[in-house]
Amino acid sequence: MVPRCGYIRRAIAKEDPSAAVELDISALPGGADAFEKAARYCYGANFEITARNAAALRCAAAFLDMQHPADLARRVDEFLAQAGLRALPSAVTVLRSCEALLPAAEELGVVRRAADAVALRICNEALFPTRTPPGWWTTELAALSPASFQKVATALRCRRADPKVLANAASAYAELALAEVLADPRDKEDQRALVES
Repeated sequence: MVPRCGYIRRAIAKEDPSAAVELDISALPGGADAFEKAARYCYGANFEITARNAAALRCAAAFLDMQHPADLARRVDEFLAQAGLRALPSAVTVLRSCEALLPAAEELGVVRRAADAVALRICNEALFPTRTPPGWWTTELAALSPASFQKVATALRCRRADPKVLANAASAYAELALAEVLADPRDKEDQRALVES
């Protein structure tokens, strides 16, 4: 992994060449699973980039400083552009996976890209429905946290979405998510964030 990971290269350079090097990767976004996939990438082993793990892999690649002509970050960015953010369900999955990767996913722009992709897909569905019933996309939004939904609402406003689309998204989210949040009164932060969004 040393030739492809600046983080590891720098850690080794600081130590005595004859001593064993212990790396602290406890702060690695995505945890052990993301590290395992990054290691598999470095050693040329197969692994799958999915909507569920793309954000974690992108954050891990940045954390490990994987600078290489065919680096993991570029592969993940290509996946997001070609598949991960092309459909509403997968874009929502990417955005939802970012919730556990903050602030790294936000700093790398993954959150913004995912929220913008969700907003674009919502606008497209509102104009040119691809499934029935026509408002099927509103249930996809219920999987998002209030903070992520607020990012989607902001992206919809930036795209100058029809106010009806924004109102449909907000009311559907409120109906689906409010019942869930109110059913568990322990998390006051979620309740407050939902009301604010």
